[in-house]
Amino acid sequence: MTTRYTLISVAGQRLPHAVVRVTGEVEEAFTHNLRWEPSDLLSRVPNESDWSTRELTGPEDHLVSIVRTIRGRRHHSSVYPQYYAVFKDAADVVDLDKAYLLLRERGRYHEQKYTGIQTWSGSDKLYRLTSGRDCLEEYVSVSAAEAEQVQRRLDQRYQEGT
Repeated sequence: MTTRYTLISVAGQRLPHAVVRVTGEVEEAFTHNLRWEPSDLLSRVPNESDWSTRELTGPEDHLVSIVRTIRGRRHHSSVYPQYYAVFKDAADVVDLDKAYLLLRERGRYHEQKYTGIQTWSGSDKLYRLTSGRDCLEEYVSVSAAEAEQVQRRLDQRYQEGT
């Protein structure tokens, strides 16, 4: 069964309204709620004069854009610590369970990576990500509570040896 992706944009807004995927008869949308949910957006497009659509061959770039922007708005501030989940594949940013690394910024130019079982060590990974040196990976801001969830998952992986 093939899956078709459609981007819905709103006139005057830089961030897409949604990425819609249709597999068979099932329509789901990835919106600013940052999760795939049942959708009827495509049937509403004709009634929304400021909406436009575009077929996508792959949704990854648009999903990353939505996730990074919305998470940045929600979690990034001048208050430290700041937390970031890191992913090997851009498409994985929609699922925090797929983060392979957790970073903590404790102040300007003071970053650490989580090495497991409540242990942090110095790192320059965030610098490498933001400077484009590690351009094949993606990162997103996460809340302190989400960082704790990622820590637990990473601890479980470390203990399982995966």
